[in-house]
Amino acid sequence: MSHQILNRTFPYPVLRPGSDDYPDAAPLAYAKTSDGKAGPAWELVRRPDQPDNLVATGSYELSSVDLQRLWEDGKAQVATILGCDRTGFRRLLRQVEDDRTRVDWKIDSNWLTGMVHYTPYLLATEEIKGFLSETHHPDFRLARPQGYTVPARAILAIGAEMQFDMDAIRGIGAVIVLSSDPGVKAKDEMALNLDNQKIEIRLNERLFSRISRLHAHPNLRTMLETTIYFPAVMQSVQQLADIAEEDNRAWVKALRAQLRKLRLPDSGDALKEEAQTIASRVLQQPLAKSLDVFDHFVNFDVE
Repeated sequence: MSHQILNRTFPYPVLRPGSDDYPDAAPLAYAKTSDGKAGPAWELVRRPDQPDNLVATGSYELSSVDLQRLWEDGKAQVATILGCDRTGFRRLLRQVEDDRTRVDWKIDSNWLTGMVHYTPYLLATEEIKGFLSETHHPDFRLARPQGYTVPARAILAIGAEMQFDMDAIRGIGAVIVLSSDPGVKAKDEMALNLDNQKIEIRLNERLFSRISRLHAHPNLRTMLETTIYFPAVMQSVQQLADIAEEDNRAWVKALRAQLRKLRLPDSGDALKEEAQTIASRVLQQPLAKSLDVFDHFVNFDVE
């Protein structure tokens, strides 16, 4: 085997960024979504009887004709390694069984927080013998004219790593923290701190204990959003007007991302002038949802 092959990362050609194993082919990639963004479309699906699930849908793109043929013949399959450094979560997510090109995953979002990174792979599903073609770098053809043996489950292609901010996808609720603070007097009930990564709502010990018990009841969580989250989010919206775009605190990024998603102002005086309306939109009309809870408990019809 030639010196050039010994100096390569893999003992056979692998399509990947920054490599010339396939001189004329683009790396494995995710197809663009309908809004023109690269990568799968990520969505947080909330259900009251289940953990919040992060759902991804999309598809892959592969420019190499040789690898495309292996893929279509079932000798290779696409997969993605998804990981979160903050929680240590790491998982191999495979292609959809009935559609080899499609991304379709569901992940318990409790495992993910902050930046989440993911990388596409093409893996051999069986041993491939005589692996060699004119599309490979000449070094490989000169070193082993009879071709290479690629083991089952070995890597055939790697795409560029991508990432997204889970806190931004999760929304403002992911960056609000309730805590008990002995320094908050009973008559003051609660204090708000916006100086750190999250929106910190500090309650006096008695209130915190009562709220913790009530929060266990699914129908009462909405009430808590109205009575506690709403004023905190409203004040956060007002303060956002004076915060620089470069600020990387988690609550700032999450709030700005949600405002942009809702096509609401994310800077300027409008944040102060329309803070109440904006906070209501961010929390998805908490007053109306609270009234729905009252209807549930009082059990009467509203005309």
